[in-house]
Amino acid sequence: MPLHKNASGMDRLTGLGFILALGLWGAGVTLPVLYVTELFVFQNDVSLIGIVTGLFQQNETAIGIVVLVFTLVLPPAKLIIGYGLWRFTEGSGIAARRGIAFLDAIGKWAMLDVLVLAVVVVTLKSSWVAEVEVAPGLYFFAASAILAVAAGFGLRRAHRERSDNTD
Repeated sequence: MPLHKNASGMDRLTGLGFILALGLWGAGVTLPVLYVTELFVFQNDVSLIGIVTGLFQQNETAIGIVVLVFTLVLPPAKLIIGYGLWRFTEGSGIAARRGIAFLDAIGKWAMLDVLVLAVVVVTLKSSWVAEVEVAPGLYFFAASAILAVAAGFGLRRAHRERSDNTD
C-alpha cells in the first residue's frame, strides 16, 4: 500500500506540501528575486532564470551550469520524485528506501542554490554602484525550500513508521 494511504495527522499533508513547494519554486525562479538600481538611474529586475541566461550569454559556462543544475534542475526533480514516492511506492519496499536515500543525497546538494543566491545578494549589496532590494521571487523561492524540507520530513517519517509496522 502506498505511503499516503496510511498517513496520519500532519503527515497527510505531505503530498500537498510537495505540490505547493513545486508551485512556489516555479514562482520563485520566474519572478524577480532582486531589484537592482545601478547609478541611481537604471533599474533591473533579476530573476533566477534571468541569472542563468545571463551567465551563458556572458560565456560564464561553468558557473552557468552549476547554477542551472542546482537551481533549475535539482529542486523540481527532488519535489517530483518526493511526490512520486509519497503517492506510488510501498512504504516498506526497496523502491521507497532507495528513493528516499536518493532524495537525501541530492537534497544536500540542492541547497547550493540558496548559497549561490546569498552570494549574489551580498556581492551586489556591497557594491557602491548598485542598490539592491529583495523582490517577491526570493520569498517564493525560500518558501519553496522550507516547504520542501517539511514535506521531506513527512515522507521520511511515514516511511519509517510504515517500515517499523511491517518488521
